[in-house]
Amino acid sequence: MWKLPNGRVIKHPRQIKIGSVKYPASIFTSWPVEKLVAIGVWPFREVRFDKALYRSVGHNDETRPADLEVVRTHSLEPIPTEVLEQRANVEEARELRDMLVSNQRDFINFFTVIYQVGRTKGLWTKDDFTAIDPTIITRLLDMKAKLTRLEELEALQN
Repeated sequence: MWKLPNGRVIKHPRQIKIGSVKYPASIFTSWPVEKLVAIGVWPFREVRFDKALYRSVGHNDETRPADLEVVRTHSLEPIPTEVLEQRANVEEARELRDMLVSNQRDFINFFTVIYQVGRTKGLWTKDDFTAIDPTIITRLLDMKAKLTRLEELEALQN
C-alpha cells in the first residue's frame, strides 16, 4: 500500500496524478522507494488490531523517513462486554440454526432415498404408504419448503 501526497491510501498500483503530472501504475513496481518518496508517494503500513475485541476511535499516520514508510496506528477502545455477549449469542444461534437445517436435510434425504428405493424395487405396497401418518408427510413437505425458502433467502443475501 502507498500513501499519496493528498493523504489518500491506495492498496494496488494504479495510475496517479500529482499536481499536473500523471504517473503510470508501473512506477509502484519499477521505481526504487527513494524515487517514489521524492515525488511524495510513501510506502504505507497499518498496524493491525483485533477488530473482534476493539474498535478504532482514531488513527495517527507517522512518517518515518529513516524507514522510508508511513505507519498508521490506531487509538483503541475495547468493545463493551454486552456487545461481545450479544455477538456470541447471535453466533451461537446461527450455529444452532445451521445444525438444525443440516439435520432436517439429512432426514428429508434419508426419507426420500427410502421412498425411492422402496418404490423402484417394489418393496413398498400401496398399503405401506397409506399406513404412514399423514402428519409426518405434511411435516416433511413443510420442512422441505422452509429449507428451500431459506436457501433462496441466503442466496439473495450473498
